[in-house]
Amino acid sequence: MSVDRRRKSWHWFLLVGLQKRVLNPTLDDTAPISNITSVDNSTFIPNLNDCSKLDQNFMFHIMNVLVKYVGCLKKYKSCLPKFIPHPHLNELSGKSNFAILDMLDKSENKSEDMITILEHIHANFIPRTDDENPSVIKKKVFGGDVLTNERAYSAQLAMLNGTTDYERLTGVIHRQEGLHRMMNLLLVLKRDVQV
Repeated sequence: MSVDRRRKSWHWFLLVGLQKRVLNPTLDDTAPISNITSVDNSTFIPNLNDCSKLDQNFMFHIMNVLVKYVGCLKKYKSCLPKFIPHPHLNELSGKSNFAILDMLDKSENKSEDMITILEHIHANFIPRTDDENPSVIKKKVFGGDVLTNERAYSAQLAMLNGTTDYERLTGVIHRQEGLHRMMNLLLVLKRDVQV
């Protein structure tokens, strides 16, 4: 890389559809459980039961780290549970069903590209009404790392002047996922390149 020969930055946006494994069709999700403006802030403070469960989860992870890295404790690895027990362990321990939906030649680093990505998602994957001013029927989860979700949210803010929720690109629910990569699409090998 030099002043007159700069490397090109390549960006693609991969859309992966992931099937939910735990479903409860009897739960009503047509409206929020309560109005967020009237919920007391103390509702969000963890109670004693929440703190106890968090302590148990921390102990599980700490014990697994200890038996993995402390030599004299490695022999106790078989004594530890493999998973944190929970009601949906059987459903969630299976292999994920997913499909590659699309790969866009767009960069999430650019606002206009992020808007185009969300427009593509809305046009192809978000259920909407079939009228002149379409509205979102059901939102879908948009998972990615924190930065991806921040950029998607910024793109939604840029579209707040739309007349319907569909035009405002509000058909996605942002969910940050630390380990959201499901596969390596491309493997880039580092090579010595002469400039």
